[in-house]
Amino acid sequence: MPPLDRWCESYKGQGDGVVDLDHYPDPYIGDLRGLNGEPRLVFLGLNPGIGYDSLQGDHGTWTKRIRAAGYSRCFERSPAEDPVSWKALHKGKESAYWRNLTRFARRWLDDPHVGVDQLLNFELYPWHSKKVVGRMRPPVDLVDDFIWKPVQEVPVDEVFAFGRGWLDVCRDLDLEEIATWGPETAPVPGSTMKHWRVSLFRLPSEQVVVVSSQMGSGSPPGLERTKLLKEVAADHRS
Repeated sequence: MPPLDRWCESYKGQGDGVVDLDHYPDPYIGDLRGLNGEPRLVFLGLNPGIGYDSLQGDHGTWTKRIRAAGYSRCFERSPAEDPVSWKALHKGKESAYWRNLTRFARRWLDDPHVGVDQLLNFELYPWHSKKVVGRMRPPVDLVDDFIWKPVQEVPVDEVFAFGRGWLDVCRDLDLEEIATWGPETAPVPGSTMKHWRVSLFRLPSEQVVVVSSQMGSGSPPGLERTKLLKEVAADHRS
């Protein structure tokens, strides 16, 4: 259905990266409407990962909840919001992505009590796949309409984008590039990690988009690199 057909067709993964059309797409997780409170941090991921019939299939647990409450009003449709259903499919293990995201949020906000209910996470490509294999570069007009514009309505200073694809999107949108560190230039101040790339962009709202990526990973940085990221972001905050 236009215009989402252009978004869906913008990524052609191969092997484990093949797009899964059997499970509903997941463009975002979190309280986008602010029904229960304003999100304290906003994250931008690559895609929602693998889908499961028992959760996101036509008769899945999360699908039924969405039908009953509506997508934007349903807050039990992700690994972090409903860990019981998720862990039942993963031998009791929690989602590594959401575990790392929550740890990052607690470190960034210096608050050990931050939970998923205070986070808002958008996906660059909302359809499921087991892995991201291949170039992911959706139409920038759709990313602008469905991600950037909602993001700019959330009262946060920084927006965190994890994964190399977001660097291309920010540049395609001609956002103001404040600073870049990484393989082709100087390393992030204080870091010796050669493959860590960090770029800062400014949105029209004056929010700073912090794009962080490393080879083979779309995860947020760990403890020490989070400290460095806070320092460079503070130096370029309006």
